[in-house]
Amino acid sequence: MNIDHLTISNILIALIILVFIVKRQLAIHVINFKIKLYIILIVVGLSQFTKIHNLDINSNFYLFVTLSLLTVVISGILRAFSSRIFLNTEGVIVRQGTYLTLLLWLLTIAAKYSFSSLWQYSSLSILVTLGLSLMVQRGTTWLLASTKFPENITITKQFLIDAKRKNKSSVLR
Repeated sequence: MNIDHLTISNILIALIILVFIVKRQLAIHVINFKIKLYIILIVVGLSQFTKIHNLDINSNFYLFVTLSLLTVVISGILRAFSSRIFLNTEGVIVRQGTYLTLLLWLLTIAAKYSFSSLWQYSSLSILVTLGLSLMVQRGTTWLLASTKFPENITITKQFLIDAKRKNKSSVLR
């Protein structure tokens, strides 16, 4: 990976997010289709490119972007399919990643690394990659859950609303 344009803060943010992701992937969580964090990651990642003077956009750039998008979308979909989606005792839809999910994360990182030499600023795409990949995974998981347990979507949405209210009321105390 070309790290000439990679700042320490970018590396640290990506590593912290990756550790957080790995922990969350194996834990059981209620499915939710919130994507605000992922959009923030993508915007912050894209803002890194504004710091580049004389940005060289050539055929390697387009090849890098194409391969990156394919990798991110395909891996996000595969990770969603590799997760267990089931109902908890309350009828709420939950998901839990498997070791295959983690293996797919490693393969995604390896794939991105394998073609990072195509473009000199490839290292700046870390946050965009994470945000987009997680957004695709979450959207696919929601779609799979909606298909598998259509009658439980309403229960799950209500559970999330109640949990949010409960969380807000405990903060006010």
